Amino acid sequence: MAISHKIEEFRKALLEFAKRGTITSKVVIEVPELLYGFGKPIYDSEKCYGCAACTIQCLGGALRLIETQDRRRIYMDYWRCIACEECAIKCPKEAIKVERVFDLSSFLSDEPLLLIDVELKRCMMCGRSISSIKQIDEVHGLIKHLPLPKTHIDRIGLLCEDCRKVVAAKSLLRSRGAKVG
Repeated sequence: MAISHKIEEFRKALLEFAKRGTITSKVVIEVPELLYGFGKPIYDSEKCYGCAACTIQCLGGALRLIETQDRRRIYMDYWRCIACEECAIKCPKEAIKVERVFDLSSFLSDEPLLLIDVELKRCMMCGRSISSIKQIDEVHGLIKHLPLPKTHIDRIGLLCEDCRKVVAAKSLLRSRGAKVG
């Protein structure tokens, strides 16, 4: 399909909406090669463990992270996405691909799209979120063969960074004879 034909198809879909104010069917249009700023991030939920690197890197502010007591969710306001692909580039799991399409119904929706929903692990001392259970499980799998005491491996994912420092400092002080409360 020639680029000029793709741009015309894109233009016609937008004009149809502008004239009628409604979309008669789900309109997803392949974005012409030379038309920048349109695309749709597609997440592979099997690969993604919800690290939120994508939300930090998002240049358009389209991706946002919302944590509840036991869940971490990544939402996207599609109309804000500029298809810069920074989310895909920075994803450590290669779980995001930006498809060069324009989804008119998602673009016009006021509801953000739920992209990722993972279970969270919280610090057993202070209650702050540590990471997703998927990510902690992956770390356990990567380090289980290392020559570390089993207690160190078992503690990963139980305490946040700040609480680990406190526990380590108290342990060190106790080993030197100090009385620690």
